[in-house]
Amino acid sequence: MNEICFFPEYTMTEQLAHDPERDPQILAITRELCQQLNITNHDPIFVSWQVYAYENRRNPRNRKEFPPDDCLLEKYSVTLPGSMRERLEPDEWKPIIASSLIFSKKMRRRTFNGFLLPAILFVALAILVAVEFPVLFPQPYSSTRSGTAFTVPIGSIFGNALALILAGPGTILTGTILARKTRLLADRKATDLVGTAVFVQTLKKIAELRTPKQFTRGGGISRPFPLLPSINSRISILERHSSSTH
Repeated sequence: MNEICFFPEYTMTEQLAHDPERDPQILAITRELCQQLNITNHDPIFVSWQVYAYENRRNPRNRKEFPPDDCLLEKYSVTLPGSMRERLEPDEWKPIIASSLIFSKKMRRRTFNGFLLPAILFVALAILVAVEFPVLFPQPYSSTRSGTAFTVPIGSIFGNALALILAGPGTILTGTILARKTRLLADRKATDLVGTAVFVQTLKKIAELRTPKQFTRGGGISRPFPLLPSINSRISILERHSSSTH
């Protein structure tokens, strides 16, 4: 499962050349992790190095860099950030890949439910608000539309507006927050395979190599909502997890 994107006009873009030295080692590490995690539905045959995570088809210049601490598991490939190509050794990718495997393959249902359950709740609330607000606030509101006068309860106006907010942005925002928490949980579970110190060391190395722009996760009404938490959150939570287990 790839990172969830709510806007289909965005696509993966700009792939760098393969690394004949490191790519086979990264594929071997990925397959080894799949065996350790009992994942049988992912057998990548190549590594894809992406410079940009998303390209806006309506505005090609408004591109977003692929996060340097992320990994996407495509059907036939392991997709890694082009900005980190030849800057990390294959073993240093192991914690990043392990977390992505756990998140997208082992926690797929948990992530899906993180969006489905809030959607059901917010849609139910939206219907309730749209029905009850005109009853609770029956004061008439008169206006003119296209030259035709009309009168509605003032509760209908505010109720419909609030219902749209609950059913749309409310669902997306809540689902994204829950998915990010699931991603952080995947980080912690990945430490069972690679060790917390190794994971934190890799994240800190990436943080030293990147530029501030590369860690702008994006998100908002006009851009995809990122499920990957900030690198500082990932590091601090892993360090707290390490302290609590010792």
